Amino acid sequence: MLVLVVRLVVSLAVFGLGVLPPAVSSLSAQPASSPAAIAPVPADRRWLPPVHGEVIDFFRAPPTPYGPGNRGLEFGVVAGNPITAVASGVVSFAGPVAGTFHIVIDHADGLRSGYSHLSNMVVDSGDLVVAGQTLGSSSGQFHLSARLAVDYAGPDVPVFGARRYIDPLPLFGLKLTVRLVQNP
Repeated sequence: MLVLVVRLVVSLAVFGLGVLPPAVSSLSAQPASSPAAIAPVPADRRWLPPVHGEVIDFFRAPPTPYGPGNRGLEFGVVAGNPITAVASGVVSFAGPVAGTFHIVIDHADGLRSGYSHLSNMVVDSGDLVVAGQTLGSSSGQFHLSARLAVDYAGPDVPVFGARRYIDPLPLFGLKLTVRLVQNP
């Protein structure tokens, strides 16, 4: 009997090196039952890596607005790792949520980035931040989310959940490739 294992293949070292491959992704986070529409992210709109670390859990669209899933990317980082802004914008929220600090940045293109599980913050609500600017440090884990703001006027993209979450991975100019390999 042949046993197969699913191996996730993404240039995750990309986040550690700060180098991005050519745009090969979609702004789509379609459920597995429907094909994803390809919509490359222009190089001038790509997000920068928020942390030096590896993605250990990817976006999983919830089946219902309040259902289970992962509405962002989980990074494997050590406590105290600096967290930086993925793109320029205005801090719309900076404060404690469930025992750790959380930051939300509104970007000019109508996207919102969310930074969860921070041990400290060096920005406040209302601050203007630039891409790559330090926002705070991790508490030993780190979660990045992407949402559409109420005034989003960009191309149509699939949204998930009541708060309009989207898969952040394509915003880095990356895509997730799943390859079946034989289990040794």
